[in-house]
Amino acid sequence: MRRIIALALLLAAACSSGNPVMNADFQSPSAVVAFWGAGTTPGVLTPWIAVASTRGDQLRLIDPVTDEPARSANPAFPLSVPTLERPLYLASGSMSDGGADVLAVATTGTVVQLVGTWFPPFNGVPGYAIAQSWELSAEVPEGSVIVGLAVTPVPGTPWTGTVAGADPVAGKAWLIVAFSEGRSSGGMLIVLELARADDGSIALAAEPAAKPIPFVPATISGSPDNIHVYCSTADFILDAQGVPVQGVAEFSVGAGLAAPWPVRGLDGRGPTSSVAAAIVGERTVGTWWDFQEPVLRIYAALDSSGCGAGMRIACGIATFDPARGGLAADPAPPTGFVPRQSYRTPMTVSATPFGLAIAMPPAHPNTTAPGQPFGSQVCYSPADSATGLAPCPDAGLPGGGFALFNGGGVGQRFMEMAASSVWWTTAIALVAGSDGYPYVQDLGRFGPPDAISALNDATQATACVRAVPIGPAGPVAGSQLLGFPAGTSAVGLKSSKDVVDSDPAFMVNDVIVWPGFTKSDTWLVQYQGLLPGLSSRKGVLGLAADDATLFLAIQQSYAPPPSGILPAASPWIPLAVVASPEFAIHPAAGNPMADISQFYLDVDPCTPTRPNWVPAGGGAAVYDPTRPPQTHEAPVGAFLPPDPVRYPGGALALAVPDDPTLASEYQCLVDALRASPGTVLTAFNNVQTSTTDYLRGIWVRAGGFVLTGSATGYAGRPVMGVRYNFAWADEDSLSAEDQIVARKARRFWYPAFYDACEVPGCYFGFPEMTDPMEPGPVVGFTLGRYCQSGITPDGCDPVTSPPARDAGVSFTTRSGFVPTVRRPTSASVGTSVTTFDKSLLPGYEWRGRVFYTSFVGGVLFDVPPGLDSGQTVTIR
Repeated sequence: MRRIIALALLLAAACSSGNPVMNADFQSPSAVVAFWGAGTTPGVLTPWIAVASTRGDQLRLIDPVTDEPARSANPAFPLSVPTLERPLYLASGSMSDGGADVLAVATTGTVVQLVGTWFPPFNGVPGYAIAQSWELSAEVPEGSVIVGLAVTPVPGTPWTGTVAGADPVAGKAWLIVAFSEGRSSGGMLIVLELARADDGSIALAAEPAAKPIPFVPATISGSPDNIHVYCSTADFILDAQGVPVQGVAEFSVGAGLAAPWPVRGLDGRGPTSSVAAAIVGERTVGTWWDFQEPVLRIYAALDSSGCGAGMRIACGIATFDPARGGLAADPAPPTGFVPRQSYRTPMTVSATPFGLAIAMPPAHPNTTAPGQPFGSQVCYSPADSATGLAPCPDAGLPGGGFALFNGGGVGQRFMEMAASSVWWTTAIALVAGSDGYPYVQDLGRFGPPDAISALNDATQATACVRAVPIGPAGPVAGSQLLGFPAGTSAVGLKSSKDVVDSDPAFMVNDVIVWPGFTKSDTWLVQYQGLLPGLSSRKGVLGLAADDATLFLAIQQSYAPPPSGILPAASPWIPLAVVASPEFAIHPAAGNPMADISQFYLDVDPCTPTRPNWVPAGGGAAVYDPTRPPQTHEAPVGAFLPPDPVRYPGGALALAVPDDPTLASEYQCLVDALRASPGTVLTAFNNVQTSTTDYLRGIWVRAGGFVLTGSATGYAGRPVMGVRYNFAWADEDSLSAEDQIVARKARRFWYPAFYDACEVPGCYFGFPEMTDPMEPGPVVGFTLGRYCQSGITPDGCDPVTSPPARDAGVSFTTRSGFVPTVRRPTSASVGTSVTTFDKSLLPGYEWRGRVFYTSFVGGVLFDVPPGLDSGQTVTIR
């Protein structure tokens, strides 16, 4: 209350000021924190936003009332608080006694500085300066450097409940300095216990306490339970069972400074780079408007070195549940034919995260009711008059009507969030991204709110937006439904009525999509289509050790061959490890349909006869099997292991084709290589044979159908007439190609806002879905044959005719997901995020909790997540 009364006077003075707007002149801002300290009036505490600038070796102070910098003695210039060189880390925190907060600054090295937040003003100018510097080199091994700072309360009287914790000790705080030891694999926490003196100053109250740790910390954060501290790290940490895991390290600090701080690893399936903690009520599995009892959750940005499509977890912000000892549980309902994940999907961020902060509901309401213009940004549901807060507005359902907000949940405070619509949640995070966007995350609903409606807007929702049948491309790129050999069929999609559709107007309804799984991509499913990454590759054809089997190796010589022939023992540059599961080549062994190799040699001793159908050159768009380019063709029989001399990336052993013509060509090539022992034939596209040249090289085609996405890549092998679901499976029980495909089909987002529905088909456009939170396929479809006069040739039978090579379907999907972001102007990489409660400022209750995020481009951004993007403020 003392702060609020004093602020009313300051606000009145600010409103009458005639000073012009002044730029803050940030110089490469690196860190930002909020704190309370001395202001321009003696004896009055004021909120400030401190911004460290690495090029200026200084702090700038921003007044959150006006979002303008504090002025120096020369009112034309902003106040500068000099610090050590290139400050990188800031930390602030309360002393739990209503006095000035702790504010500390550090850079790489071993020195930490305490800013005098209690220094009185001089002639109306804030008196901020460095109060004390601590050289900690004697406390840590030689070569150690600071990697993070945190200010936490000193734990006092324990409390019990759903979340165990402790009340803070009044007048004390811990400044925790995280060190990397540099030349070893470990680190160190140095804990400085600070205490309030009678004159209001802050000073060291005990000798620095060293806490050795067996890993290198990345960032450090306190916990709202006051008995834990969390570190992100790229190293392995032992969990409660002594198993090495990657994720977040949890320190138990409730026993005090002198006691050991036990540490355990929380398994995150990958390394982490930043961390924050909050006590959060999460929505129930049943509805998006009912919330469970608040529990402790840890949020950490996954480090890009260990996350992504090919890793054990996708990139983003992971959610940890300390009670589970690792990642929080998947909140999806246990329904559907796709299993739930064994862990919660990370909250997606479309860039590398560089900072993370969490905002809880504001402390004070506005006099205007929540949900109204300039209304309160804090409410309580279900209604409870004892809280003094208005009940939250009921939840508006997309199909019309209302649901009692949190009527079936546990009573708690909520804050407003603005995205595709306005709703209420229990906590919001903001993530600074490497692309210059701050990403908003709804922690109460497990991820980013959609800036549009992925379920209820026909123009923007998750959907298949285009689907067309395709045929062999012929000699002209992009030509459709050309080049069908006699007796072959075209390919369409089967509808729910088991009718094969070839009309694009109907085909778009034959592709099953799923919010949270389907991404925006262009897909191609083709019969004997080209495998991704295996088109026109440079390579060689040689004779295997049995002197009777041809092999293909995707490799290149150090020097271009002048004649298309090289010694088999030439120095080779491997271009592909052909047996790698990423290429998904299926040899004859163990597969019902062997994949097919094609090769067009620089110098060919035999006559190729198989149309390649790879668009190149020019000519009329007609099917002509005698027209070049033509290739040799043979099934892939087996993988040959890498040979350091002949094929360091391994090779494909080719089987003799069943077709007599192709078998004759195969034998011709064997004879030619036997006649020139110890040599290989090249397919490098280095030798010009005519004025009209064609693509040369090696191609690998699927033996049957193959599904690929332009962004997704290889996505499996559909079969004619059988429903194909490109869907997630328990990837931990899979290996090789199956694991790779499953990882590409993981959930990336939990829909946050939807109507109640209990039967399949009640969601328009999602005929198989009963709950958007349930897991489903990325795409699902069933292929079918069809014949059509003028397209397919005579002799086409829709039941028995094989599809033509390259015949298939192309379709495009839209994710329906647009992350909610707040974009500053003319900024680059985000560096740091903090949060501040503007409801503490009289007259600013309607702005509620805001975030401040800094950017390398010299910009600080004030982001109010409960208001639309027009309410954001750019500070320069």
